[in-house]
Amino acid sequence: MVKIFIPDNNANQRIDTFLASYLKVSRAFVQGVIDEGRVTRKTLHGNIPTKANYKIKKGDCLIVELPEEKESSIVPENLPIDIIYEDSQIIVVNKPAGMITHPTHKITTNTLVNALLAHTNLCQIGLPLRPGIVHRLDKETTGVMVVAKTDKAYWHLAGQFHDRKIFKEYLAIVHGCVKKDEATIDEPIGRPKDGGTGMQIRGRLSRPAITNYHVEKRINQEYTLLRVRIYTGRTHQIRVHLKFIGYPIVGDKRYCPSKPSARGATPFPRQALHAHILGISHPETGEYMQFIAPLPEDMRVFMKINGDKS
Repeated sequence: MVKIFIPDNNANQRIDTFLASYLKVSRAFVQGVIDEGRVTRKTLHGNIPTKANYKIKKGDCLIVELPEEKESSIVPENLPIDIIYEDSQIIVVNKPAGMITHPTHKITTNTLVNALLAHTNLCQIGLPLRPGIVHRLDKETTGVMVVAKTDKAYWHLAGQFHDRKIFKEYLAIVHGCVKKDEATIDEPIGRPKDGGTGMQIRGRLSRPAITNYHVEKRINQEYTLLRVRIYTGRTHQIRVHLKFIGYPIVGDKRYCPSKPSARGATPFPRQALHAHILGISHPETGEYMQFIAPLPEDMRVFMKINGDKS
């Protein structure tokens, strides 16, 4: 536990900005600690949890409970991984379909983290289940992911994701012939109001979500390949937004469970969504780097079967 008395020259700063500088950690880390209720302000009525945008005052007494370091119980597994790039700070991979990003309390094997730990060391932040993980892809979504190998890389990348400085582009095959060549979907996403699973437009605790798409190609008036960019990172954002505008992703069992495949084609076994491009600033050099994972073979075959002649 850390107790901090605010001097006059730091008054009126946001608490997350002040603590990031004081504790020599990233602002994203501080915001996570605040969200967990680990930062309180001592008052005559007891300790009151703060919010990240609270402006500190002269004489404030802040109490910060930093999370303890945890030991990893993750078993490294020699699983095949497609490495796009690797150096001392980061590793970039092309995640396959059917693999979840990191272990959970119920699933402890056959994850990307299990595979990576058999290949290299990852940073300790995120333990016990998420070492080095700064973002995720759904189990059935393929494509580019970056994972941190050092604490420095973790905080740097986490800050970029938080501040929306990451370039993210996806490819998606959707049902229907999308009419507009380009459009932006600006609809908040939250939890279902009826308490169900998944996500929902304007659901409970909705947060802003912005998605832009460009039509890459139309396939026999039955399917469309979209190039999709997201400017926020909400759970299932692309899947929910595309369903909302009437063009659900092919094979999406949660948001498009009953949509038939056209022309008698074999149903696609997963959601046809692929993280195609990821652009970041390198955590050590500051150089902008862009990583590309080509469209996976199963999506190429599906388009060809359904009439794509390219």
